[in-house]
Amino acid sequence: MQRKLTFTKRGVIYGPIRISADETDPVGKVLVKPTTDHGFIRDKIALFFVRDPRDILVSSYYSFGFTHGLSRVDEIRERQEARRKIIREQTLDEYVLQSVENQINLFSILYDLSNACERSVILKYEDMINDFDTFVKQLLRYVSLSDGIIQGCYERSRPKMTEDKTSHRRSGHVQGFRHKLEEDTIETLNRKLADTLTLFGYKA
Repeated sequence: MQRKLTFTKRGVIYGPIRISADETDPVGKVLVKPTTDHGFIRDKIALFFVRDPRDILVSSYYSFGFTHGLSRVDEIRERQEARRKIIREQTLDEYVLQSVENQINLFSILYDLSNACERSVILKYEDMINDFDTFVKQLLRYVSLSDGIIQGCYERSRPKMTEDKTSHRRSGHVQGFRHKLEEDTIETLNRKLADTLTLFGYKA
């Protein structure tokens, strides 16, 4: 029996709600699909957390192909394992070039939702790493957090000194794609992502 989504108007933060979730999965059906509807989000407070799409593409290759945990639900696990097998048969450059159109679509949805929501802010991963004061200032527009919580966020978000390819959190550095992808691949991504990068303030 599918659970019904309930939403408390005050005192609760819901998330993360990943718009990339498969709408055929239980989480996609019950949580993501209804909360990404304009009618639902219009009068809510929404924090949109983004990262350079090129870094997301690189990260997803390692996460979904190698380090991401598998579901205990048989049906979902089978899909995850099938996806993992496909990814492992590709090079990193092949994967990101194949996946870039989907990334463009997801960022378009996110941008559209941010405009539909009357009270929203777009938070950038890069600010969290390189300009934490700006990140916190943006975050505190709609969320009240103690100094201890803020300090904890800072400490847990610091990038690793060395990359760990066996960990779901490999490094956390920004612009990592520049050291992972071939120059031709980066040029192709920049061309395809040109509008997306401009909308969210990223440089080619």
